[in-house]
Amino acid sequence: MSTTYPRTVWQSISFTSLLLMLSLISVLILKSLKIEDIFSVLLLIMAVGQLILDAMAITAFFSKDKPFSTSLWWLLAGNLATYLGFAISSVLILILSILLAASGDLIP
Repeated sequence: MSTTYPRTVWQSISFTSLLLMLSLISVLILKSLKIEDIFSVLLLIMAVGQLILDAMAITAFFSKDKPFSTSLWWLLAGNLATYLGFAISSVLILILSILLAASGDLIP
């Protein structure tokens, strides 16, 4: 008998993979712009945090001791925190890029 996993688990895994790829691409872009200190660490922390929160949500989903709603709250909290983190870091990167371009320090 094969186990069929609910759609939320597969969505969680695919979103996590997508966010991890986006964070790695962002780190590579930031390293090419030589802005690698704060932002790359921030993006990696968010990606790892997302993986941990999704793992907790999946574990809670299949646990018989915890109700189903608990895993959905973990999943929602993890995804919202990650999207908020990406939005904030994207705005910071945009502001920093504009400031660097205005000062003439940004290499084309």
